Amino acid sequence: MQKTLLTLTGVALLLSSLTLGPACATKKMVIEQVAKVDQEVTDVKNSVEANQKKLKEHDAKLADNDKQLENVGTAVGKQEQQLKDAQSKIDVVKAIAEGTLVGKAIITDEGSKFKFDSFELGPEAKAILDAFIQKLVAEKVGFFIEIRGYTDNVGEKAYNVELGKRRAEAVRDYLFTEYHIPLYRLQAYSFGSANPVGDNATREGRALNRRVEVLAYK
Repeated sequence: MQKTLLTLTGVALLLSSLTLGPACATKKMVIEQVAKVDQEVTDVKNSVEANQKKLKEHDAKLADNDKQLENVGTAVGKQEQQLKDAQSKIDVVKAIAEGTLVGKAIITDEGSKFKFDSFELGPEAKAILDAFIQKLVAEKVGFFIEIRGYTDNVGEKAYNVELGKRRAEAVRDYLFTEYHIPLYRLQAYSFGSANPVGDNATREGRALNRRVEVLAYK
């Protein structure tokens, strides 16, 4: 009887091992497969993220290149404009050098009220310029105008050059604003305290030297 029970017990254990064995093995295999798939998914995700990062870097480089090209284009445009402006000035200088003087107006301290250290045009100066331009227009000649600014000898040389420039430019700006004369036909220069026409040792002489000379050439 005891022997029979032992035999039955053994058979039961054998059947149990036969039943559970494959199930445990299958479950382990599934777990391993799932882990493998998870790792593959993780690898793919990392690869996608890396590619997206590279694309962003590439887009940033393209944007930077576009900006650089835009800057180059702007610089080229400025250089072309500078060349045109330089050529216009050369043409004016040639016209003045080769042209014939057809008119001249001198605006002095007496006529323009160029007070000491001043470059503003007074009513008297504007009246002189109005008469000068109206005469040129009436003669119906093409002209270029050279505007020379001068000062007396009081003060530093560099400051006087700048003051003479402002006086000449004040005349240029008036002619451009009031009569719409193209700027390429108006050239303003400063001679500072050079070429005095009066004695800088006297008040009257210094007043004569504070002047703007306007010369028209055809």
